[in-house]
Amino acid sequence: MRTFEEKIQRIMKKGLLTAALIGAFNFLGQAEGLKNLTSGSILTNNATFNGGVECSYADNNGNFYIAGASKEPNSDFDCFNLFYQPAGTTGFYFYFNKYNSAGVMQFSKLLTTTSTSTSTNIGIRGITADASGNVYITGTFDATVDFDPSGLTSNLTSTTGKTFLAKYDNSGSLVWAKNFGGLSSSSNTIVPEDVAINPTNGKIFIAGWYIGNTAPVVDFDPGTANTNTYGMLGAHCGFFASYNPADGSYVTNSQWAAINNTYTSTDHVEIKHIAFDNANNIYAVGYFKNTLVSTGGLNIPYTNQNGFIVKKPATSAGNTQDDIATAIGIYAYDISIDASNNVYVGGDIGTSGMVAKYNSSLVQSWLKYPNTIINSIDLNSANQLYAVGGGGVFAQLYNSNGGTVFGTNGLQIPNSSGFLQTYTKEVKVIGNNVLIGGDLTYSGSTYGSQDIGFNYDTILVGNNAIYKRQFWGIYVL
Repeated sequence: MRTFEEKIQRIMKKGLLTAALIGAFNFLGQAEGLKNLTSGSILTNNATFNGGVECSYADNNGNFYIAGASKEPNSDFDCFNLFYQPAGTTGFYFYFNKYNSAGVMQFSKLLTTTSTSTSTNIGIRGITADASGNVYITGTFDATVDFDPSGLTSNLTSTTGKTFLAKYDNSGSLVWAKNFGGLSSSSNTIVPEDVAINPTNGKIFIAGWYIGNTAPVVDFDPGTANTNTYGMLGAHCGFFASYNPADGSYVTNSQWAAINNTYTSTDHVEIKHIAFDNANNIYAVGYFKNTLVSTGGLNIPYTNQNGFIVKKPATSAGNTQDDIATAIGIYAYDISIDASNNVYVGGDIGTSGMVAKYNSSLVQSWLKYPNTIINSIDLNSANQLYAVGGGGVFAQLYNSNGGTVFGTNGLQIPNSSGFLQTYTKEVKVIGNNVLIGGDLTYSGSTYGSQDIGFNYDTILVGNNAIYKRQFWGIYVL
């Protein structure tokens, strides 16, 4: 059996660089930075659909997961297949894939849907896994979705709830799927943005936002309809809620909402990510405009747009008077917590990006301003923080004191062959390696190849259509 290195050499010698296969080239004596270690994959979508890599997760065993939605029937999710073999399906579908630490696919699961939506809110928007390898996904749908990827049918429809939470075992087989949230008579918008697991009791938390246009606003319970309705009518609110891993049942009184005192078309609160520290406290980051008022007693008045961090102690089941919070920047998009319960946040201050470190009491240790919006962050075992974002495909590494490892300007992937990088969405640390994924937009009149190698490392991805592209790659420092 060939080793992984022999497989890569064989691929490179054959020159098999296709739309879904990325070769790795290392150049000695060049700038220190992220090197492509293994390979990656590229997903295509037609020009009217903004789908692709939406979320990712890395477990403690070196496996990683990516998920999203696609309308492209020829997406090849297996980057180690020597021949182009479509893994997609006709029409709109959701997908979630598992890979080992070398990027070798363990499974790819496709969920078919009758949706014809072009909304970026529709699809899998959060993914995580527990210690046994069970996978949990959450997101939003507006039609019928078959949540069983085995060929059997397990349909849920948006007429009985527009938000979903589903569990799969470590081979990707369906355990259960639940839907809730928006009701059939409701024009409300409910969008989960993240899912996380309480490390002690295994409870599943989802977080996101909703717009309450009609009553009842939100029913968080997937069991009996309208039994756990919640929310403020006419408001744009953030939320999180908890569910039992065994059967997906709702944990009573677990929801949290942040609202505005007055609601206009520009007032809002949105939670973008959540995380637990090692004392089981839960943190939420996001952004709001005007006054943030929470069910836990927070009251943060600001006139303009602001990011926030909220901490709820582990003793809190839900709507109790025990929150602490702080405002930061304009947008807070992602959060990561180290073993000492220091909190790191990435986001945007309007004129530049933002990366900050806080202690467990949310007292700021340092604040840095990279030259681009930061969409995603993650810590390695040395408490160095990877931060990636837009304005070109950008990556930076910060040490525990906030010093930059990749220099003042970080690492960039240059525009090439008619492509314009939109932004980098995801970064996840996988042992000594780093998963980075994002969007590429083709703007040329002829087909070409895209370089997804940082700085001097050339990694070309073939192009066969003038469509929006989503990529992921595994890199090593």
